[in-house]
Amino acid sequence: MFVADVMLAKVARWLRILGIRVESPELKDDGEFIEYAKENKLILLTMDVELSKRARKQNVGIFLVPKKNLEEQLASILKEFSIPLGKFPSETICPKCNGELKTAEKKDVEGRVQKKTFEEVDSFWECRNCKHVFWEGSHTGRIRSAVRRIRDLME
Repeated sequence: MFVADVMLAKVARWLRILGIRVESPELKDDGEFIEYAKENKLILLTMDVELSKRARKQNVGIFLVPKKNLEEQLASILKEFSIPLGKFPSETICPKCNGELKTAEKKDVEGRVQKKTFEEVDSFWECRNCKHVFWEGSHTGRIRSAVRRIRDLME
């Protein structure tokens, strides 16, 4: 659905946490981002006014993300595209690489997470692409709090 430029790496990660696919390719210049968005039929997310103007001239879907705090940026994107806040954190999209998450057996993550985490947590997910392991930990409460604030901003 989206491709985010380099300035929006944190926004892209958070959109993935919320279950929204966002690509973040390592491209060298604005022209490559425009071409990538066009070829892949993706909406380009940027805070760069000049990039936005260039993309519009080439009929590329573009959303100029406001220069506000992260939660306001996320709320503006979700609102603009009428994307509901569903289940979070996403158990299907890797926040790091946009890959697909799969449920991982506890025995398969032993030695790949801290010993304390392994002992205290029973449910894990692994990215099929980058192999990173995820679990619900203390960060999950912070994510839920942020999502409540984002939801409030959307109303």
